[in-house]
Amino acid sequence: MKTMERKYKIVCFDLDGTLVDDTIFIWQTLHEYFGTDQTTRKKLAEKFFGGKISYAEWAGREIEEWKRKGADRERLLDAISALKPMKGAVETIEELKKRGYILAIISGSLSFVLDKIFPDHKNMFSDILINELDFDTDGKIISSRFTEYDMENKALGLSKIAEHHNVTPEECIFVGDHNNDLQIASAAGFSISFNSKSERLNEIADEVVKEKDLRKILEIIP
Repeated sequence: MKTMERKYKIVCFDLDGTLVDDTIFIWQTLHEYFGTDQTTRKKLAEKFFGGKISYAEWAGREIEEWKRKGADRERLLDAISALKPMKGAVETIEELKKRGYILAIISGSLSFVLDKIFPDHKNMFSDILINELDFDTDGKIISSRFTEYDMENKALGLSKIAEHHNVTPEECIFVGDHNNDLQIASAAGFSISFNSKSERLNEIADEVVKEKDLRKILEIIP
């Protein structure tokens, strides 16, 4: 591992598989829990990646599949009950804040995952771009707000956060783990592939951390 020159202001994280362990994509975890139809899911994914439906349409229709299987807040929380913070995540966040970094999350995950795993996340992170679900008093899903900043648009999210803090994307560090992090890893001034499931991300990242202990990035980030 190599340490970098201290010229960065923001450290931005992916969530699933990076800050949260025991899931790769939370959407897949939830589909498996609810036993949704794989053929339907495949067709929806093909329509999105083929440019026939928007990200919001894709996400919304996947949530409808969960609702048809009885998804509500209680069952969603039960589906993620085994998930936990990545080893060393809390200590790493605390240390980076002590070192003076602004911390952010850009993720295609879901807000209730963040609420469950990091209940103090509003004090931990200055900026969070993520999909959000709203529930009524009975726990039923009543509305959703889908992020504009997943997949290739994660890089746009990084630009938005950087601009908000009067810095450039080149002054940002990104830490992620999968193929939907490729563009943002390229846009950031420095990128770390952590616990990666993507050989391509390993190739383009400035540094690769294979050990599943987020504290290892503290050896790289000054």
